[in-house]
Amino acid sequence: MTRDHAFQALAHPVTLLSIGVQLLNDHVLRRLNPSPIWGKLGDVTMLIYAPLLFAALLAFVIPARGPRSRRTIGFAAIGIVAVWFTLGKTVPFALTATNGLMAWITGRPSNLILDPTDLITLPALGIAWCVWRRPATLTHGPARPLGLAALAAAWLATVATSSTIPDVGIYHVCLLHSGLTA
Repeated sequence: MTRDHAFQALAHPVTLLSIGVQLLNDHVLRRLNPSPIWGKLGDVTMLIYAPLLFAALLAFVIPARGPRSRRTIGFAAIGIVAVWFTLGKTVPFALTATNGLMAWITGRPSNLILDPTDLITLPALGIAWCVWRRPATLTHGPARPLGLAALAAAWLATVATSSTIPDVGIYHVCLLHSGLTA
C-alpha cells in the first residue's frame, strides 16, 4: 500500500538525517551565526524531506496500491514541491501566497524571502526521489511508528523554517558589506 511505502520513505535514514539537520540548522546554526550558507543548507535539507512529507499526505488522500500508484504519487509530490519552491523563490505573488499560507498554518508571521540563488539547491530533489524509490526496509519492527514520528518531526522542521528567524539573503549580505541599508 502507498501509505506504508510513504512511512518507510519517512523512516529512511537519509530522511531522518535531513530532518535532524534542518532542525539543528533552524534552531541553532542560523541563530548563532546568521549566514546565507545556513539558508542554502536549510533549502537542501527541506528539498529532501518535504516531497516525502507531501507524498505521505497525498497517500492519505489518494489511498492507492501498487508500484504504478507509488511512482505517480512520488512524481506528483516531487513535482509540486519543485514548482512551488521555484515560484516561491522567484515570483513575488507566489512568495506572498506561501508566506500567507505558512502564517495561517503556524499562527505566526513567516519571513521567507525571494532569492533566485536558492534554485541551485533543486538537485536535492534527486535524493528525495532515490529515497522514495527505495525506502527503508525496517527489520526491527514496523515502519509506521517511526514514519509517524518522522512525519511529525518533518512538520515541525517545516514550520520552524518559516518562522521569524532573521534571514540574511544574498541581497542583504551585499548591502551590509557595501555599507548600505535596505
